[in-house]
Amino acid sequence: MAISTYDRDPLDPTIVRAAALAGGFRRISWGAIIAGVILALVTQLVLGMLGLGIGMSTVDPAAGETPDASTIGIGAAVWWVLTTLIALFIGGWVAGRLAGIPRRLDGVLHGLVTFGATTLIMAWLLTTTVGAMIGGTMSVLGNILSGAGQVVAAAAPRVAGAV
Repeated sequence: MAISTYDRDPLDPTIVRAAALAGGFRRISWGAIIAGVILALVTQLVLGMLGLGIGMSTVDPAAGETPDASTIGIGAAVWWVLTTLIALFIGGWVAGRLAGIPRRLDGVLHGLVTFGATTLIMAWLLTTTVGAMIGGTMSVLGNILSGAGQVVAAAAPRVAGAV
């Protein structure tokens, strides 16, 4: 009587190798990677909102006990780095576990791909946000300077006539 594959250990290297050669295992699970990226971004967002709430609670203009801007900036930077690392770890871990592949190395590679994709998405979001903020600031400055130029142009004939 032959032993069926159900009676064997599913992590047996001969079964894993035979299934991989027969096309039974996918080498990459994009669903697991997308789930890891989504979970990492949501974790980053939730922890960022928590940090914003904590930071805003330290500001009390009525009592005059507001921390210095450098202290708030350093605290925000440390919080951002820690929450990013936590979010990337959670997203990578989830992607590795959801991959459904018995080899540990494949789970690690799923986590690394999730880490890279999440980092690229966060960098894109940050650069577009900073670019929009700089563009908005320059637009406001351009409007102010344009208004000042119109005031000077309107006042110039009077000043020239007085001279």
